Amino acid sequence: MQPVMCRLFSIIILFTCPFNCLGDVVIDAMLTTYAIANTDDRLPFLSTANGNATDKSLPIINQVKLDKGVFLVASRKLYDPNFGQSVILLTDYSDTGTSGMIINRRSDLSINELFPNQEKLKSLTGKVHLGGPVALNRIQILFQSETTPAGARHIFEDIFVVESLPLLNRITNGEFEPNALNVYVGYAGWVAGQLESELLRGDWYLWQADSASIFSKPAREIWPDLIQLVTARWVHEQNRKNPLFMRTSLYNSIIE
Repeated sequence: MQPVMCRLFSIIILFTCPFNCLGDVVIDAMLTTYAIANTDDRLPFLSTANGNATDKSLPIINQVKLDKGVFLVASRKLYDPNFGQSVILLTDYSDTGTSGMIINRRSDLSINELFPNQEKLKSLTGKVHLGGPVALNRIQILFQSETTPAGARHIFEDIFVVESLPLLNRITNGEFEPNALNVYVGYAGWVAGQLESELLRGDWYLWQADSASIFSKPAREIWPDLIQLVTARWVHEQNRKNPLFMRTSLYNSIIE
């Protein structure tokens, strides 16, 4: 095959296979180039809730602020057994650290089995979710509701979280009826600056959280669906604008 044809064939593969390992290589190269080229310490795809207004000229994936109410979608190259192929809903983000819960790991344990001595909870047969590797004795209740019960923290839209058992008792007593509810044990946590470093390394992608992924979708489908959305959107934006991809060493090695 002639050199020119080889280069054209390589370019076609890169732009038509965003969902395999090669696709992740392209995206990682874009992120690295963008991080190095950006002279502002606050990178747009790591901007906090106090950052500037989103720039609509940036790729859509970069317009998601690092804050509570955002999904962390594990990249294909994240092989950590605790977080590989995971999707994490961030519930806290501040200068002191970040925490959240894995939403796509459901256990076989039912809620009433988790609290065997709580007679009032025997009617709750939903499954317990594994929220993360930290503090497995910590219970978090994530729910969707049009009203906010006492002690609940707002996460995004009509989604709230509480860490108290009385809410479950109120539900079994008929005092409170959420539209949807999940119970999690454990959580995922990062000290200040740790998650930002992992994002720069390419371990995670940011994506705006949605209630359907949390409450309606089978756990096994959440990560595959989101990783395709994230990588497809990024590559689509870069194909349309091209500035970041064309500055990477990967692109230069193809055209040389």
